[in-house]
Amino acid sequence: MKKHLLLLLVFIFTACAYPTIGITHPNSTNPTSPSPTISQSATSGTIEQFKITKDLNPITVRVNVIILEDEKRPKSNFSLNDAEEKSLLKDYFERINLSWSKFYAPSNLTGCYTGSDFYEDSKIRFVFDYITIKDSYAWNYKNSGANLEKKNYAGISPSENWYLAYLDQKIAHDPSVQKGINVYLTMDGDNFDRLYQSKGAGYNLNGIEASQLPSLTKLDRTSSVNVPNRYLKYFYHRYELAKEHQTTWKETRGWHIGDAVGTAHELGHSLGLNHNNQYHQSNACQYSLMSQNWQHARNYLQPTEILKAHKNLRESNLIQFVTEDSFLGNTFTIPSNTHWTKTQRFYSNLMLSDHVELRISEPIIMAPRAAITFGNQSKIIFEKNGKISYPNGKEFANYVNKKSNSIIKN
Repeated sequence: MKKHLLLLLVFIFTACAYPTIGITHPNSTNPTSPSPTISQSATSGTIEQFKITKDLNPITVRVNVIILEDEKRPKSNFSLNDAEEKSLLKDYFERINLSWSKFYAPSNLTGCYTGSDFYEDSKIRFVFDYITIKDSYAWNYKNSGANLEKKNYAGISPSENWYLAYLDQKIAHDPSVQKGINVYLTMDGDNFDRLYQSKGAGYNLNGIEASQLPSLTKLDRTSSVNVPNRYLKYFYHRYELAKEHQTTWKETRGWHIGDAVGTAHELGHSLGLNHNNQYHQSNACQYSLMSQNWQHARNYLQPTEILKAHKNLRESNLIQFVTEDSFLGNTFTIPSNTHWTKTQRFYSNLMLSDHVELRISEPIIMAPRAAITFGNQSKIIFEKNGKISYPNGKEFANYVNKKSNSIIKN
């Protein structure tokens, strides 16, 4: 498996490695109010000292929700022309922002984290654009060779060579579509008619989603997530579960939206997070959003994981997908002579300490609201491909205390 292209399968609704039925548990609960945030006031420091503080503005990542349709069927996925379906779809994806903006401090971090710090808010948000594409081949994920019921998952995993690679490239080169993480709503074509006609009765499909880690070397690469059978799951919640539990669609609608924690988990993979980290093995932290076990709380991330996601938003192909106006509002200090040899995108101000030389050999992208402040006799030296620009490609101009010899181009 190639470096930077590790493909991760999330088994959303089961405690075991290979689920048999992907359903939402009607009795699962969440805390009613967030734990207090540990006060942090630092808004300035080096890149290595970066901390999440309450006063930061969130970074916003664009997500393209691709609603795939089978043109041979009159109905095959969520319709943006159907008020109920459109509202449900939007509420489902907006629920993801709750997962990333309101974490809860575990009462016991044993086996999860050895630090004492806690971030209630990741300061990462997602903005969703909904796009319908008619493509019978893409709609049916069985065309990938995957069979979830037979535990053959390889074909549904996004990569540069997966069955929707052609669609990734088509979307990437469509000027009418903003660059974003592509979330594909695919379907089990073999079971669709049976479950659609029965309104979810006999639903027995595995609840598995798949995502793609970011690339640190191919900054123009696409990033994708595969979310199979969400529309069929809607019918299961809308009709079958309401009947089984003798309740209303109003209640089971909430169960459906609660499934979004699984897709929030997948977007965690898109941001570079895994099921394990330096503090625990896979799924060993019962509070982590990145656990695959649906019975776990999944409403917490270690500060180190949140900072890892921010680092990838600065240094990986994710830089393509962040909105142009994203600006944290903090300041990174450059305290000593530094050489940047790779492309990075900053959502923060930069401040060069006195007598510091910052050498830049590859393009740097700055937020439109950001400023770069020069200390006494500090300099920026551009070498090779080095330059500083805004996300739209225009040359960066917001320098503070700039002198005639502050910028040197070699």
